[in-house]
Amino acid sequence: MKIKKEMMPFHSLAVKEKYNVEDKNVVIVEKDSTALKIGVVIIKIIVYTVLLSLAFVGLISIILPDTRNILIAQANHLFDEFTSLISGG
Repeated sequence: MKIKKEMMPFHSLAVKEKYNVEDKNVVIVEKDSTALKIGVVIIKIIVYTVLLSLAFVGLISIILPDTRNILIAQANHLFDEFTSLISGG
């Protein structure tokens, strides 16, 4: 049975052209990685949650002066710990 191009689905033609396949007996199946998509969505949710939390902490530190001083002291301590970790001592 000879398959005419008009009878083939458009997606099938596009995929065959994409991979330069001219044989009409070849069927190309493209599969999506669902696990990868789910992983990307989870990472995006985590990143957005962290950013939202940091924005909230920043807003609170702007509004309340006591909190601002505590956060500045914690940031200095964190920076000192980080530099000592990097320098190895």
